Amino acid sequence: MPEQLRGGFFGDLAKEAYDLFFAATSAALHEKLAGAKGFKAFVNGFMGVLHTWGQQMQFHPHLHYLVPGAGINARGKVIKVKYADYLVKIDLLQGAFREHFRRLYEAKGWQTDPGVWRKNWGVHIKAAGSGAEALKYLGAYVSRSVISDSRIVRCDEATVTFQWKNRDTKRVEQMTLSGMEFVRRYLRHVLPRGLRALRYYGYCHPAALRKRERVRMNTGCVIDFWRATRICKGNGERHSDMSAMQYCDEFVRKTLTATFRERSTTGLKVTGLRSNSGSAADRPRLCKAGLVQPWL
Repeated sequence: MPEQLRGGFFGDLAKEAYDLFFAATSAALHEKLAGAKGFKAFVNGFMGVLHTWGQQMQFHPHLHYLVPGAGINARGKVIKVKYADYLVKIDLLQGAFREHFRRLYEAKGWQTDPGVWRKNWGVHIKAAGSGAEALKYLGAYVSRSVISDSRIVRCDEATVTFQWKNRDTKRVEQMTLSGMEFVRRYLRHVLPRGLRALRYYGYCHPAALRKRERVRMNTGCVIDFWRATRICKGNGERHSDMSAMQYCDEFVRKTLTATFRERSTTGLKVTGLRSNSGSAADRPRLCKAGLVQPWL
């Protein structure tokens, strides 16, 4: 994000500015994932983590998004990325981010230097494999503050010396700041009260269980049917009095039916579970092992 816009993250409107940042980036990402020149996943999902600091504790607000390479297209079919290292075109995503941010920014009546809308906004895309390492990396942002005690080398009445990693040379160096400057940099990263720095979108949202599990099943992921707790669609009340087998029956009946219908249109013969009929004893039998990787 251009430096001219960073002043909005301080003061009474800081929370609105951060929410706008999330809204603009998530809208741009969803648009390009669903677009004809993108992934074409009409139903997609991703999670975002807010990060505001650099190695030298400078204020550098940016968002990391972890995007699964699968979704549901406009015809309701589960699709996957064709190439492991390609998701969408960076220049298109960059332009969409800038335009969404500008529209939301001007809708609030905020003003800035018009030149910022002609700059290249920083967007970077990198393949994350299974996502395990990326989750570990992003998890540090959620559980840590701007600097840990282990990085502080020494401090006295006037200065603080700490370690930082130079990304260019890959070496650990030391920096000394006055006590006032150290505190100023530290406090710039205190987020507004009530701001959520970790957010989920699309089928990655906790409420989108059915879509998420359908994507998982059609991409070869192992599904755990043995969960005795579910959230009712009506009022969000949790019910834990269902047995594992009852929940399995309910989950298979609601979720796998859509999968069967999709697979049947491809000419594959589907056997075993019938759409909405058949005895209840037929369905839990598929979950007998507890962990099932069905029909792939």
